[in-house]
Amino acid sequence: MPDMRVHPYIATASGFFLNRLYYPFVKYRLHISLIFLFLLINVFAGVAGQQPAWPVIIAFFLWHYALYIFDRAYDYQLDAVNQPKEAILAGERNFFLALSVLLSLLPLPLLYFYGYSMWPYLPFIPITFLYTFPVYNGLRSKNILFFKNLYSALLIWTLPLAVVAFYYTSHSLDFWTVFKKYFLGLFLYVMVGEAFWDIRDLEGDRQMNVRTIPVVFGVPATKVYLVTLILFDLFVFGKAVTFSTLIYLLLIFIVKPSSPRWIFHIPPLLALYRFLSVLIW
Repeated sequence: MPDMRVHPYIATASGFFLNRLYYPFVKYRLHISLIFLFLLINVFAGVAGQQPAWPVIIAFFLWHYALYIFDRAYDYQLDAVNQPKEAILAGERNFFLALSVLLSLLPLPLLYFYGYSMWPYLPFIPITFLYTFPVYNGLRSKNILFFKNLYSALLIWTLPLAVVAFYYTSHSLDFWTVFKKYFLGLFLYVMVGEAFWDIRDLEGDRQMNVRTIPVVFGVPATKVYLVTLILFDLFVFGKAVTFSTLIYLLLIFIVKPSSPRWIFHIPPLLALYRFLSVLIW
């Protein structure tokens, strides 16, 4: 039989890449908010067909990153169980909590200084913290079955983009038409992404009583749910099958809670690559 052992140089190189480059890059979730940044740019260039309003784009990008940083810092102990190589350290926690507050407030003077209305942005400030912070007797949005997924898909991703499109562009469509036409598909795929990542976090979520779909219904049922959402998007909304869709379906079939953490970052990294390739070429 052929020797199936990995060559020491390959193992060393892959270990260096994962531990010194990859995990530090994904640890602070900047790659996730960069996807949101490109979606904001597309609201102006693709949806409204006009020049980007950079103060608005930067304002909502800072807000989005503030939300992810707050979640990472506040729940650093949970992340240490689910993804120890990506978790924020205890000594970093206070810095990133303060940074999240600062980033969520910076858009106010930024919008005001450049003459854009602050009112559409104001409701998103509490959204920054209510996903993670307990609101009553320890109850948190991210601990409520399905509401956690809806919170992310609606309030963190699609609704802010629709608000930007409706209030900060010259688009003439009404709000619901804007949301349904341009962002409903994104809503479904965020729902897919949330449940997909919950497979990765199964053990830690179970220990911390975070009621996700995999915790309550199990991994096989979660995979059926994920494939159903993707098929619904393909056949009901008539979306074309793309390379990213095929990769997602393949990953859904092969992943399990014990899979390497880096596997779960493949879909957002592919999305980021797609946006960067369009921008460059």
